[in-house]
Amino acid sequence: MRSIAVDANAAYVGGNFLEIGGAARFHVGAVDLIAGTALDWAPEPGGSVVLHVGVAGNVIFVGGDFEDAGGEPHAGIAGMSA
Repeated sequence: MRSIAVDANAAYVGGNFLEIGGAARFHVGAVDLIAGTALDWAPEPGGSVVLHVGVAGNVIFVGGDFEDAGGEPHAGIAGMSA
């Protein structure tokens, strides 16, 4: 884990991992704050690592070494709905 951002319901985690909260997640994922289980949010960036995660309202921003996220081209930074 390299970065974590929290909102009222979830912790959004970025790094260099393949699983979080008991589910396959590639470099970024969300975990329910109470249950500790993975949420459905899984943008799966195509690259090696997510270095930064931030939350602004209902948008989760991620930055790192990737070329796409959520099936769309994003070179190193992306904002996606939570």
